[in-house]
Amino acid sequence: KILDLINMKKQRILEIIDEEIQKVKWGLVTEEITRDDEFTIRDIIRKEVSAIFFTLFKKRKSWGA
Repeated sequence: KILDLINMKKQRILEIIDEEIQKVKWGLVTEEITRDDEFTIRDIIRKEVSAIFFTLFKKRKSWGA
């Protein structure tokens, strides 16, 4: 059940990334990504991944770990 939730979040993140790539590919977004933008994107991804692993860590007892 937890893995399904994580996979849904992961799938949605991948969909958003794909949508943004398609927008740039078709010229709908023409702005450049700055170094600051890249750091912001990486920071958001790290926080999301950390939150997922923290949730898994808290629920590990339900798995018999």
